[in-house]
Amino acid sequence: MVYGCSPDEATGPTGETVLFEPNKVLSMRPNPRTADYPGGGAVRFAQEEFNNTYCLLPAAVLVGGHLQRQPIADEGHVRAIYALKSRAQALMKVPSGNGRTTAGPTFEYVAPEDRV
Repeated sequence: MVYGCSPDEATGPTGETVLFEPNKVLSMRPNPRTADYPGGGAVRFAQEEFNNTYCLLPAAVLVGGHLQRQPIADEGHVRAIYALKSRAQALMKVPSGNGRTTAGPTFEYVAPEDRV
């Protein structure tokens, strides 16, 4: 299947084509949770590391509960965004243990006092 970019739904697919290769789609476990894996295990550790990074991003744009007006473009924010991407991609390659799917990121909230 090949899809193109579309500026809005009314025009339908347009623009340069984007190749969709279903055989390259990873079969991530639906709705993964850290509770699905034992504490101290490699998958659980990687998911917790992902969640810590995930929860840092909103904190980077909020100070004292107020949205910051400057763009999220400083080096620390960019590093956190790339770390999040890398950790998510790595988790989507780790077998979940059921023989059919991969573990995947959990996107669970970690309270500030519990973040590592």
